Amino acid sequence: MARVFKIRDLEARKRAVLDQSDLYRQSLRFEIDNLRLHATSIRRKATWLTLTPLWPLVPQLLKVFVKKKPPTATSKWRWLSAVMAGWQLYQKVARFVPGIFFRGRRERLREEHAAGRI
Repeated sequence: MARVFKIRDLEARKRAVLDQSDLYRQSLRFEIDNLRLHATSIRRKATWLTLTPLWPLVPQLLKVFVKKKPPTATSKWRWLSAVMAGWQLYQKVARFVPGIFFRGRRERLREEHAAGRI
């Protein structure tokens, strides 16, 4: 009697495994179809990659954009732009803090302040 229960139990597990494998097969078919659709859409979008005459030009174009310039001596234009930027910064700061940069101006401002002109 115990043998009959074991056989029924094994048959039930076998049916469950077969049903599960059938579900896996169907989901695998669905995934494969999904991948096929995705691959065709990628092929449609990537048709510009098939322009083979342009492929030899790609490394040359990459060199132009990625190329590092060799370090050179500082040019006069770089110095000039740095001086101009410094001068503009000085003018902006000098407006807010007038007495710091020139001693004579600072003393004159003190005198004017003491005389009540400001």
